[in-house]
Amino acid sequence: MLCGGPRRRSMVTNTPEPDVPQSSIAHNQPYTPPEAAILRIPPEIVLTIFEHVLAGANYNYLSDIPRTRWKLMLVCRHFCTIVASYATLWTFVPVAGPFPNFCAIDRALLRAGTAHLQFYLDLRLDSFEENWCNPEMVDKVMTRYILPKISQVEKLIFIVDDTDIVDHIFSYISTCSAPTLMTFKLVVGDLLQMESLSIQHPSTASCGDQLFFAGEHPKLTTLSIHFVPIYSRAVSTSSIRHLDLSLLKAIDPSFFIDFMTSVDYLESLTLRNAGPAFEHRTSQSPVAHLPFLRRLAIGGMSLEYVEYLLTVIRVPPLKELGVFAMEPEDCDDLWSIFARYNSQYSVFNELEMLELFQVTMSNPPTSIYHPFAQFLSSLQHLRIIRMRRITADYIEALSAREDVSWALEVMTLEVLEISSVVLDKADDDDFEPVPMQDVVKMLLDLFERRSHHWNVKRLHLGDEWDEARQESLLISLRTLGEWTPIVHWDARAPFFHDYYDSEEI
Repeated sequence: MLCGGPRRRSMVTNTPEPDVPQSSIAHNQPYTPPEAAILRIPPEIVLTIFEHVLAGANYNYLSDIPRTRWKLMLVCRHFCTIVASYATLWTFVPVAGPFPNFCAIDRALLRAGTAHLQFYLDLRLDSFEENWCNPEMVDKVMTRYILPKISQVEKLIFIVDDTDIVDHIFSYISTCSAPTLMTFKLVVGDLLQMESLSIQHPSTASCGDQLFFAGEHPKLTTLSIHFVPIYSRAVSTSSIRHLDLSLLKAIDPSFFIDFMTSVDYLESLTLRNAGPAFEHRTSQSPVAHLPFLRRLAIGGMSLEYVEYLLTVIRVPPLKELGVFAMEPEDCDDLWSIFARYNSQYSVFNELEMLELFQVTMSNPPTSIYHPFAQFLSSLQHLRIIRMRRITADYIEALSAREDVSWALEVMTLEVLEISSVVLDKADDDDFEPVPMQDVVKMLLDLFERRSHHWNVKRLHLGDEWDEARQESLLISLRTLGEWTPIVHWDARAPFFHDYYDSEEI
């Protein structure tokens, strides 16, 4: 018997049916949902994006590129297929200890195929007790990976902290031919542990006919050599554009001039604790003419040696100048030397970038007549100042506290980079950072005093800032209104286009 009354509603919620195309119903075909928009991007465009994401210039740390590569593969099957299929995404091959991942190296080389390779070998020791990077390990890496692929290698970088294996590495590379090699660096990770080069240092003893960098390297444009003596005059260096000869100490002056002159189109020269041995010079003494040089970085030498070095080389107006690890008592007079050198040869009149690394002041900048302030005031085209591991005195000097007229002389400045502000210590190897709250006050004071007298729009700061300090600084800088700079937290990028100590990687 049927009961009257309203019908009880079902407790099951009816979900709307998907908008299925009528063509699928008519032909009795299974419905396929629309393809994700990102999957419709042509693989060629995705590849271009991935190549940019995995570019070495975007990273400061050795493991970042492999880690990012695997993250891309985990996004979806489509991305995984693209990353695994294109050889150009596997050309960056890192090797690092204390337990090198040889399986990952084999996989990268297999997928890279015949593409040009970039080897990056960080052979530094985490501690003196760990002696994983020994001659046997170097032999294995060289004979198993690098030498069999040397015809494909485009970039080869070794970073070491044990100078005993430098010659061992160089013995493999110095005599082999690499037709595609464009960049070779055999560099020491910590350049701070060195005695300043002085005019008393004798020339490095000659080893007869030992070759410096033999073999055929027709495309070699960047060469960085630390601790490896150079003697042979028969080596062709005409293709080199960027040269770093650090930690070589005093080189025979005649050979130094001949060698520099042989590098026909040298654009960048770095001499840290390296240069020609001192000899008395006259107006008739030969000099090394470098007509295409645009970037010069010097350091690790006494004040007297800097004066001597500047008499040995002749350069055109430079675009970039770097100063590295000068003795504190020499720093003030160094700027006076640069000012006199500029007045005589006009080499800094077109300077656009000034880089300072571990440079202190012996006397605080109490007035605009401080040598550093006067040197800055003469740079009418200066756009970028990069400072790392410097004392607070340099920030004070930029503030130009006593004179506004000098502030008008740096209207061209656009970019300021400051990383690792330290206290002036008697022991050069002991750096105590300035408290971050004090750095915040210094920067705010600097931008407040300069707000109407310069055009700095970008401020690059180091990764020593935690999130709380970052937020504190950003809040303080907002009070500047339209003069607030854009802040980047990337000041750990390679400095002087190279690596200085173990903290940089």
